[in-house]
Amino acid sequence: MRISIALFYVILYPLIGYGHSNGSNKLIYIENKGQWHANVLYKTSIKNGAIYLENNKITVNVTENKSHKFDSSYDYSKPCQGHVYQIEFLNSLPQPQVSAEKKFDEYFNYFLSENPTQWKGGCQGFEDIRYKNLYPNIDLVISSKYFQPKYTFYLKAGAKVSDIKMKFNGLSNIYLKSNGDLVSSTVLGDIVDERPITFLHQEGQITDVSSNFLLDNNILTFNVGINEIKESQLLEIDPQIIFSSYSGSTGDNFGASATYDFSGHLYGTGLVFAAGYPTTTGAYQTTFGGQSDIGITKFSPTGNARIYSTYIGGSSFDVPHSLVVDQNNRLILLATTSSSNYPTTTGAFRTSFSGGPSLTGIASLNGLGISYPNGADIVITKFNTTGTGLVGSTFFGGSGTDGLGFSTDLVKNYGDGIRGEIETDTFGNIYFASLSNSTNLPTVTGGYKSTNSGGFDGILAKFNTNLTNLLAFTYIGGSADDATYDLCFDNSGNIIAAGGTASSNIGATAGVVNTTYSGNTDGMVVSLNNNLSTLRFASYYGTSDYDQIYFIERDQSNQINLLGQTNHSSSNYYLFNAGYSIPHTGQFVSILNSTATAKVRSTMFGRGNQNPDISPTAFLVDYCDKIFITGWGSNLGSFNTFSLSTSGLPVTSNAFQSTTLGNGFYMMILEGNLSALYYGSFFGGTTTLSQEHVDGGTSRFDKNGIVYHAVCAGCGGQQNFPIYPNAASVVGPTNNSSNCNLGVIKFDFGLPVKADFSYTPGCAPANIKMNNYSHTVSANTQFSWIFSNGVASNVKEPTVAFTNPGIYTAMLIIRDSTSCNKVDTLVKNIVILGTTADTLSDKTICTGSSARIGFTNIVDTGMTFTWTPTTSLDDPTILSPYASPTINTQYRLIIQKTGCTDTFYQRVLIDTPKALTISGDNIACIGSSTTFTCPKYSLGSYDWLPKNMLVQSTRDSATYLFTALPTDITVNYVSEYGCITTTKKTIIGGIPTLNAEADTIACKGDIITLLVKSNFIGGTLSFSPAINVLYQNLDTVRFLFDSSMALIITKTISASCIAKDTLSFKLLKDKLNWQIDSILCFNELARATANTHTNYTINWQPSATLTTPQNTSPAIFNLSNTSRKIYIEAQHNQKSFCQFKDSAFVKFIQVFVKLNADTIKCKDSLVTINHTNSSGTNKQWTPANLLISQTNQTAVFRVPQTGYYKMTVTDSNCVVSDSIRIVILNDMIELTGDTLICPNDIARISATRLPGASYQWTPFPPIIGKSDTSHIRVKTKNPQWFYVHIQDTQKCYVFDSILLKQIDSTQVAKADFKANTNCQNLSINFTNTSRAVSSSPGYNWNFNGQGSSTQTNPSFNFTSYGLQNVTLIIQDNASCNKSVASAEATAVNESNA
Repeated sequence: MRISIALFYVILYPLIGYGHSNGSNKLIYIENKGQWHANVLYKTSIKNGAIYLENNKITVNVTENKSHKFDSSYDYSKPCQGHVYQIEFLNSLPQPQVSAEKKFDEYFNYFLSENPTQWKGGCQGFEDIRYKNLYPNIDLVISSKYFQPKYTFYLKAGAKVSDIKMKFNGLSNIYLKSNGDLVSSTVLGDIVDERPITFLHQEGQITDVSSNFLLDNNILTFNVGINEIKESQLLEIDPQIIFSSYSGSTGDNFGASATYDFSGHLYGTGLVFAAGYPTTTGAYQTTFGGQSDIGITKFSPTGNARIYSTYIGGSSFDVPHSLVVDQNNRLILLATTSSSNYPTTTGAFRTSFSGGPSLTGIASLNGLGISYPNGADIVITKFNTTGTGLVGSTFFGGSGTDGLGFSTDLVKNYGDGIRGEIETDTFGNIYFASLSNSTNLPTVTGGYKSTNSGGFDGILAKFNTNLTNLLAFTYIGGSADDATYDLCFDNSGNIIAAGGTASSNIGATAGVVNTTYSGNTDGMVVSLNNNLSTLRFASYYGTSDYDQIYFIERDQSNQINLLGQTNHSSSNYYLFNAGYSIPHTGQFVSILNSTATAKVRSTMFGRGNQNPDISPTAFLVDYCDKIFITGWGSNLGSFNTFSLSTSGLPVTSNAFQSTTLGNGFYMMILEGNLSALYYGSFFGGTTTLSQEHVDGGTSRFDKNGIVYHAVCAGCGGQQNFPIYPNAASVVGPTNNSSNCNLGVIKFDFGLPVKADFSYTPGCAPANIKMNNYSHTVSANTQFSWIFSNGVASNVKEPTVAFTNPGIYTAMLIIRDSTSCNKVDTLVKNIVILGTTADTLSDKTICTGSSARIGFTNIVDTGMTFTWTPTTSLDDPTILSPYASPTINTQYRLIIQKTGCTDTFYQRVLIDTPKALTISGDNIACIGSSTTFTCPKYSLGSYDWLPKNMLVQSTRDSATYLFTALPTDITVNYVSEYGCITTTKKTIIGGIPTLNAEADTIACKGDIITLLVKSNFIGGTLSFSPAINVLYQNLDTVRFLFDSSMALIITKTISASCIAKDTLSFKLLKDKLNWQIDSILCFNELARATANTHTNYTINWQPSATLTTPQNTSPAIFNLSNTSRKIYIEAQHNQKSFCQFKDSAFVKFIQVFVKLNADTIKCKDSLVTINHTNSSGTNKQWTPANLLISQTNQTAVFRVPQTGYYKMTVTDSNCVVSDSIRIVILNDMIELTGDTLICPNDIARISATRLPGASYQWTPFPPIIGKSDTSHIRVKTKNPQWFYVHIQDTQKCYVFDSILLKQIDSTQVAKADFKANTNCQNLSINFTNTSRAVSSSPGYNWNFNGQGSSTQTNPSFNFTSYGLQNVTLIIQDNASCNKSVASAEATAVNESNA
């Protein structure tokens, strides 16, 4: 047993409105990641404040809202007021489990200070926050509805209601009203909590339980009467038909499509093949145009009147496909035409018919009675509210077939060829889904796909509100046939479309439920942004057999709900996580998540014969997420691929019609979680002739679960279509044609309650009656009204007095415990007119878009409206036109009513498109991760696509893990005004490359800068062998170089994405090898050598001490016996970064020796050697055997012969020595001179000359001159000895001798010759008769200066007669005289002349 206590709508006017909302009328509770105080768990914003959820309390902060209306009595210089109060849960468990549920797709970023560490991004929002076990066995769920917070306590077995205690702190006052409502007073006004609604769930039964508040001071508890609870019945719905009717046409009239407006009117349309369709006075077209026209009727909410009824069409075939009504209750028609004169409007996007190939003879169209002889164009037409004129009407087509399908792969049910859907958004823009095989349809720059891929493609298009501009367009499909049948909007305004495909290449995105074509015909689901420029996702959906999706709807959780057909032989594909199913049937309902990446639930229903039973016609997911379905199952023979029948379909005990003959309609409701069949019923005629069906178009449910349906009824002239409530109550009780009539059904399933009301403005002071149009399900519905002028009421339609002009608010809350949603609330503005000027809130639109301005939901009876300027208004005479200005524009609205004229001003501003580009690498590997960024804007939201590979996104950045390539990364930026800017980056998969660059010749200790270039951004770098990394980022690495190596650089993006490169580094010089004599002895030169590369320049210091060139090695330094440092620098000639520097200290050992003594002595005399030296550790004399004695300064040697006498001193490793040569006088004397002379020559003999010495030569004769000098001159013929006696200054006496010899005459060369003289002949022959010593002497002849010769016996030709002087010189080195000259006069005979 579970008790639910629902405390709905803690609201203070003017707090009505919302802050954080995603467009689904729910508040968003945003997680705290550090952007707020640590006590806050979640926060949501409301229009005038915020709500903070804490661990055991709730804090509410409300602020003042200044009205747009100027009030002269208000002091605008005053600061805005605010009030903070808390709701504390007394005695609750200290640590309840607080969790968030139903996550929204959006993320939120916060930049709340100048300190970036306080910036928080990627904060997620949720729909519900659950406090599990806030009290024992009691959960509290905080949610919202219609932008208002909602608090629900869930009590399980063992729970006590009395445990719940809520203490209100910080209020000005708190009290209970007489009706049981709780009033909390703040400085800004009162907040009203209406009395609680309590109901009991027990074994599937729901029972309403009485409950009320108890207040003790400021502590609130509950009084719940559960002790008297009795067994209650199961909750049942009470469906009722509101009305059903024929069109009443006398001409053949096929039923095709129906829709509704917000006042409950039903709009029905069908084909009309002849005159006789009932039209109303003043209708746009009251006469039949030819072939087939479109008949349209607007029925009153109860079917008892035609509000308007009209034809529209040209002279050929015109066929309706779908209807929708915009927010100003103006009907929009999607149709196809073969009429070149189909009505269009001035300035429409296209006013001429494009045509195409004739479609006469197409089997699937023949059953519809249409042939399109001129080809087919799509047309879109928008009527004014009265059906008397057109707001806009345009052709849309190319040279092929547009809007009509006849592919046997796609057309399986009668009328499938004229399916299609049309919708509007909140800005009044018009969208449609259809198909075409034209290759030249009008396109828009930037559309997702601007070319037809082959055969029929699905198409999506977007027009502005008055159909003058095509805002967006795209083809959808592949190379075979494809169609889009339906579309809807998600909670961010994106488009989701569904249909069928026979193409294997529609461009399915990665990660969706079906990425590949399964065969035969598959369903397909695609989503694009609302500019149709970006594909968000695309998925196949189906099996290897026939599958097709006809309808698509979004539920309250933004999930995708699909309705389709299949004839798959197995149930495995479609049965998933659903409590209710009928296996092996032909219809499926599937629920996918919001990105189509997962199947949430899926079921099948039908007769169980594998094939389809019904052709789907309408589909709804209501406020309670219940699923509504209608379809027809009549057997129309060959026009259906499958034998459709309603026989055997499941019905419930409360069915409206529980039996069928196999024809007609089937209606069903499934629980939102597909857990049960909630309702099943038939509808149709009760005879075998009844074959109700639909001629291709679509019908609609409103969100209240009321179906507005078109039927092709009474065919064959039958009258068996059920008419409700009775024939007298509807405008078309009978089928007046000989064949078919458009039949319409308005059927209320009575599930959700829905608040709605209208009023007629008055002039102040005014009593305004509230016209309550709320959808109720029982007579027990309760109504609560709260007005901003302080009035409250519980009557259904109160009349409220307003004293002053202005804009007020009215809130209507309705409750019914038997409805699926229990409670609904609606807030509207109430305008009280006066003679004042008021300013309405600005509207901001996107470029090329529109906004609805003025007032909505006002019954405009008895008033006139004038807007200026009329520029870009679709109708300047209605209360709330659509404005489409291209620049910022202020509009003025004058409302005139009897008794007053009021003026209102409203601006429409243009939201300038934001600049948007994606930054990030465009090449990736499968398995690699990349982060992309785009410009950051503080407001608005970002949508990154595709979703399947998205790891995380924080508004302006997204990280993708690529599982497939290539792909497009797309970001849609939606501004705070809903304007979309889209950009994309194409990601190309490639072979990863890595190119490493560095200076590979370096010195030890150098810092190497390594540039790593890759076609991939991100990843990690690794090195082998390991290096000493000093700095590293994505593409630059700096490391300390140590030795020569082959370095392998590896970039790892993922396990499957690796790139490598290798660089060989060479150490220029592992170490500077240089040496220097570090210890020098006295007077020693320092020698340094360096072994360096030839590319280096050496610099030695100190340069002043160098005795060798600066940059040479070895280097010699003269340090002048001074100890000091020697420096070396080696500079690379090309690499300035490569330098060596080193130094060494050179130390002098101060040890030396100097010897001094007489150096010339007599033989065997004693010599004293004096010495000076530094102290040394060891002194040695050599030759030691001649040493007689020594002292510190002297040593005495005996000198037997000439020689060296040496002293060696050792100090540390420094050994120095000096020596002196002592010469014995005898050894000094040397006799030299001519010892061999030629005869008669004078010889010169010399002895060594000693200073101060005396000389005496003997024998005196033949000495020429003195004999007491060191040299003498002698002349002798015979060999003779000469002696010399020498005494030096030391009285040393020396005697020596030399032998002088004369050379034999035979050893002396002699020159001689003879001349052969001739008279009267100038030529003379000479005969050489000279004596030579050697065998090869040289000869030199001189012929009286007239010539010469070196011949032995020459001839010479003289120039004249007479006496000639001829000279011969003989040169003979073996001769003592070396050369001898001889001259002779030669007489020559005189000439006879």
